[in-house]
Amino acid sequence: MQLLTAFLAIAFMYFLPGQGILARAEEADAGGTREDAKTIELGKTYSESTSSGEDEDFFKFTATEHGYFQVNLEQNAADASGVGNGWQIKVLDQQGNEIISDSYVKNSWTSVVIPYAEPGRVLYVQVAPQDSNVAPVGCIYDLTVKQIGSSDWELETNGTRAEANAIETDKAYHGITLTPNDVDVFRFKTSVKGYFQVQFGQNAADGNYTANGWEINVLDEQGEVITAGQYITKNWVSMILPYAQAGRTFYIQVMPQSSNTPPFQCMYDLTVKQTSAADWESEPNRTMKTATAIKSGKTYNGNTDTSSDEDFYKLNVPASGKVRVLFSSHNSNPSDSVGRGWDILVYDKKSNEVARMQEIGTAGSVAFDVKKGTYYIKIEPSSVWSAPEGCRYALWADYAKTPSTPKVSSVKAGKKSAVVKWKKVSGASGYYVYRSTSKKSGFKKVRTLKKASALSWKDKKLKSGRKYYYKVAAYKKIEGITVVSPYSAVKSVKVK
Repeated sequence: MQLLTAFLAIAFMYFLPGQGILARAEEADAGGTREDAKTIELGKTYSESTSSGEDEDFFKFTATEHGYFQVNLEQNAADASGVGNGWQIKVLDQQGNEIISDSYVKNSWTSVVIPYAEPGRVLYVQVAPQDSNVAPVGCIYDLTVKQIGSSDWELETNGTRAEANAIETDKAYHGITLTPNDVDVFRFKTSVKGYFQVQFGQNAADGNYTANGWEINVLDEQGEVITAGQYITKNWVSMILPYAQAGRTFYIQVMPQSSNTPPFQCMYDLTVKQTSAADWESEPNRTMKTATAIKSGKTYNGNTDTSSDEDFYKLNVPASGKVRVLFSSHNSNPSDSVGRGWDILVYDKKSNEVARMQEIGTAGSVAFDVKKGTYYIKIEPSSVWSAPEGCRYALWADYAKTPSTPKVSSVKAGKKSAVVKWKKVSGASGYYVYRSTSKKSGFKKVRTLKKASALSWKDKKLKSGRKYYYKVAAYKKIEGITVVSPYSAVKSVKVK
């Protein structure tokens, strides 16, 4: 009986009433196990039949280039017999692990894009009846494996950082989540100092339902999560990530958000946009040792990517003077996203606190005296429970050097008056004149001269015969900072 069934199956492959010999691309003679699988060529069509409800056909092919492939199976055009419940098709890797499968293939089927086409890689296609009771016995099918060379597709397996696909910045790449547990990891290196953003979205040509969508994690060299996106059903752009020092390595991890309702067999596009910028923080900068160096009078940008993020900046002060720090929330932040805002603390090189601002939600500034040395500015969320997570800020610090001590050249008496003269101080914006009737105390500011060219002043309405004492200080104003020099030596005069 088995011999008769086999004979009828073979005869059916070649003859149909009124049609003569069937057109066959190639006879496959597929084996029943992976070990004796029929070797096929890419792009060629092979014909085979299922001779019984338990028949299994294996085909083996070798990828020739980086890209992807698709498997096409359809009932032979000249075969008009019923296929029952159709075929089950599995695509297997070199170890026999299932990559994808599909059931109830009745007349025609084309697999999704399968990005496993590493040059030299061996893969298998397994074809069997879906239901042994209602099987496509004696039915002829045509099998074709088409390979498309493409350097912008993921290369499986890439489920770990060790296996991550190397990608370039500013170039679009494509991938697919084949199974509910599929994880794809990409690796890139920054080429400039600045920042980058990750752009991710469902491929425009893919109309599959994304369900709960994807989860995206951006990781640093140690595998620590920098930022993440969840429930991405269509498109997502990461916040600005100022980690882009030249030569640094980062990873992007793509996976279904939920294994219960995944973006099953959905295609996605991935691009890392890198921007050269000298005015951004340079992560990691969570400590004084790794602080981002800034220059006086220049605005820098940063963001608190998590509720516990701390950013340190360092400013080198060449001499005694004054520093003013201005901090503001960037206007790109949604109004309700900053929570309780940021704390800004300033330390000297010995970690002594010299200034602070707290719970800055919009803008704030602070000025403080400094000596020669390095000062550190620490920025952190005011509260981990109500943090400006993912919010951008701007930081500006300006330094003004203390002017040199002026030298009073003369104080000359007049009638109920006195004329005070002094030498010009380089870089001064103006001068303060102080007066007292005592040499060691009681000095009060009696005049502010607002021009650097003003090098004398006449004091009037004085009392005749009284002795007056004078001293002068230079001051400098820059961007809201006023820095005052030490006082000059005291000089006296007796008024006429």
